[in-house]
Amino acid sequence: MQKSERGSALIVVLIAILVMLPPTLLLARMAFRWQRHSLDFRDILDEEFVAYAGFEEARNRLTADGMDLEPNQGTTFRIRGFESHTTSARVSREEDIVVSQDGLVITGTAAKKADLEVAGVDAEGRYVYRYRKLEIYVVRIDVSRRPTLPAIRLYGVIARLPDDTYETLGVTLKRGYFD
Repeated sequence: MQKSERGSALIVVLIAILVMLPPTLLLARMAFRWQRHSLDFRDILDEEFVAYAGFEEARNRLTADGMDLEPNQGTTFRIRGFESHTTSARVSREEDIVVSQDGLVITGTAAKKADLEVAGVDAEGRYVYRYRKLEIYVVRIDVSRRPTLPAIRLYGVIARLPDDTYETLGVTLKRGYFD
C-alpha cells in the first residue's frame, strides 16, 4: 500500500466513524432507557406484590389473632419478610353496621331495633337472617422501595360476619407520592 492510499484509507475510516457515531450513540441511549424502564416495571410489580402480601398478612392477623379492636380503634404494624421495602400496615375497625337480607345498610335507631336472630333455614340447611350485624375493618398498606418511583397505597375492606368468618368486600390500589 502506498502512502497516498494509506492516507485516503484513513480518511475513509474517519468519515465512516463520524457518520456512524450519532446513530450508535442514539441506539445506545435507547437501549439504556429501555433497560431502565424494564427495571422500573419490575420494581412496580414487586411493590404491588408486597402490598397484596401485606393485605393477606393483615387478614391473617385478623382471623388468627383476632386483634380485638373496638369500634373506631386501630393498630399499625410492619409487613414481615420485606426489609428491602419501606412498609406500613394499618388496620382500623369502623362502626359496626347492620345489613338487611336484601343488602340495604340500616343505620340510626332502625339499626338498634333490628332483630338479629335467625329467621329460618334455607333448603340447604343454612341459617337465614333477616338482619346481620357486621364488623367492618379498613386496611391500609403503604409500600415504597426507592424515591424515584411513586409509592403504592392499598386500601381494603374486610367484614367479620356473625358466624366468625371474614369476607373481603373490596380492594383498591393507588400509586402516587403520599405524605
